[in-house]
Amino acid sequence: MDSLTNEVSTSVVYYNDTEDVKINVDNATVGATMVTIYNEDGNVVLNDKFVNGTDKINKSYRMDNIADGDYTIAVSTGDDVAVTSLSLNNEALGTN
Repeated sequence: MDSLTNEVSTSVVYYNDTEDVKINVDNATVGATMVTIYNEDGNVVLNDKFVNGTDKINKSYRMDNIADGDYTIAVSTGDDVAVTSLSLNNEALGTN
């Protein structure tokens, strides 16, 4: 069966001295969902498990206490896993 599931997009938003990672998933598999963010050493810095009741996921995670660097985001729904990457830069907040 050919279907595009878990089309993940991410963005980093800087607003009012906060740094948020926005995760959007289109065509998500309905059911148990896990979002895991890994640092560049492969260590888990955030793990969020929830039940997704629709085929769209829109979540935000506050990251201003997380160190600058490159991160990998894995979104798991059902048997599908989508992986994307992003970079954080606290200099945009005026802090290090």
